[in-house]
This record gives sequence, C-alpha cells and structure tokens, in this order.
Amino acid sequence: MNLSAFHQPYKNDREGHPAYDPAILLKIILFAYSKGITFSREIQWCCETNIIFKVLSCDTRFYLKCLKTQR
Repeated sequence: MNLSAFHQPYKNDREGHPAYDPAILLKIILFAYSKGITFSREIQWCCETNIIFKVLSCDTRFYLKCLKTQR
C-alpha cells in the first residue's frame, strides 16, 4: 500500500512531540475497526493493555488526541 500521501505531513520535526509513524497508526486503526472498536479512548486503552495492539504499535504510547485526528 502506498502511504506517501501520509508521509509529507509526518515530516514535522520543528515543534512539539515527534510525529508518530503513519504506517503504525494505520495498522492500529484498521485492526481496531476490524474488531469493532471505533472509540478513540478504547483504542488507546487497547494499545496499553492488549498484547496484539502492543505488537502492532511497537509498544508506542499514543495520546487520545493523536488517535482522534487520524480517524
């Protein structure tokens, strides 16, 4: 899958927290939706507690705001 459209906005190293890899966010969101999980808070909770989500996210801690803006 070509993710080049996501990588241009991803290159923001000037301010704030370093950006999350778009490929990781896409994997998490697609997997969550396939399991019927659509709420950002629930996806965040799964990334902290569920081993499958931890593997998909490379054990990265996502903030709720980040997950909301990516959907």
